[in-house]
Amino acid sequence: MINRVLDTNVILDRPFADVIASFEPCIITIPIVVLKELDKFKLSDNEILRFNTREASRYIDRLRKLGDLAVGVEVESGHIIRIELNYADVAFPVDLNIDPTNDYRIIKVALGLKNDGEDVVLVSQDTLVRVVADTVGVVSEDYGRECCGQDGTYNGWRSISLSETDIDTLFKKKRLYLNIEALTGTGDLAGIVENEYVMFSNISNPKNMGVAKFDGECLVPFDNSQMASGIKPLNLQQRFLMDLLLDPNIKVVTSIGGAGSGKTLLAVASALEQIKGIGDSGKNGYSKLMVTRSAIGADHDIGFLPGSEFEKMSAWLASVTDALEYVYRNALDPQDLIEDYIARHKIEYKAMTFMRGRSLNNQVIIVEEAQNLTKQAIKLLLTRVSQGAKMIIIGDIEQIDNTRLSESHNGLVYLVNAFKGLPFYGHVTMPKVERSEVAEAAVNLL
Repeated sequence: MINRVLDTNVILDRPFADVIASFEPCIITIPIVVLKELDKFKLSDNEILRFNTREASRYIDRLRKLGDLAVGVEVESGHIIRIELNYADVAFPVDLNIDPTNDYRIIKVALGLKNDGEDVVLVSQDTLVRVVADTVGVVSEDYGRECCGQDGTYNGWRSISLSETDIDTLFKKKRLYLNIEALTGTGDLAGIVENEYVMFSNISNPKNMGVAKFDGECLVPFDNSQMASGIKPLNLQQRFLMDLLLDPNIKVVTSIGGAGSGKTLLAVASALEQIKGIGDSGKNGYSKLMVTRSAIGADHDIGFLPGSEFEKMSAWLASVTDALEYVYRNALDPQDLIEDYIARHKIEYKAMTFMRGRSLNNQVIIVEEAQNLTKQAIKLLLTRVSQGAKMIIIGDIEQIDNTRLSESHNGLVYLVNAFKGLPFYGHVTMPKVERSEVAEAAVNLL
């Protein structure tokens, strides 16, 4: 049976029960130094780290009552959980012996178990820990990356070729049914999902082009020319996003795009359009706009910033404030108008730190900078959504500040690939920068 020795960062990654479930039945060894490190996170500024620390502590405490953890306690899933106290005196190469850090103590536990003849794998998210482990002959593996995202992220749209007959059918009957072979084969339509947009051209005449949307059964013509709060989409992908944002049947919208692609402006404009007491129509019955974001990817407590919660979060949500000011740029006094909406709680800036336990009803929630969120943080947010609410989650995967995440492995990418095809979900990747030619050059060339 494989003996997996866990680094502290693995236990902090997600609730401990989920950590265990992510492995096939095996021995899970927790060095005593890891428990000491976990104790430091009970008062962490990071809500998710605090939660995962408490979950691990409670789980292990329950096991303590079932048997001797120094020997190992078997759980229902077939895993054996063990706390390891030994191997502090395991011999390291001379150069490594001078470093007394906890990382090296964890590696010593893995090496000691290996020397005793066990089949050991050290599991850590720390690259250097894995490198040192390999150097002393201990097999190591990364953890959690495959649970934070996938390569080949779903775009929400595709380009295809259609026959002239199919195009005529689509325009005349307003529906083009797709056969199972087309959906599951290897052609242009393979793997298409509900709420995905299609840019098509005639096989024999590429200049004969159009746009459609897949409704789960067939392609239907798409001719969206909607505006929101006076903001008009400037390109095709912005039209796709506006369509999702204003659709009352779509409860979760995600968008990935570079700086200046219009994600935040469209999200803010569409939300304001649909809120009672703000938008001309107040359609869809939303009562307010709530905006939140991760504080540099780690969901730090906002207490170190001065002022009220809104004032504290304004430092993090300047892009939303810019969007609000642009939407109301023609008002007599834009700043007074925005402050009035804030005073009446029609617009709120909230810290993610305080999201746990909340139930978000009848409102639009915009989540900024979501590329800095882990899978667990995304899950925390989405489980807050109640009836009548709509969540818009946007980010730029090329600007990640959370050092534990990457462009293809983060909570936003994970969500996009996990939710694609759900009837209440839609996504658009925004490839074009509309802010300015300078911004476009910076995104494309730097």
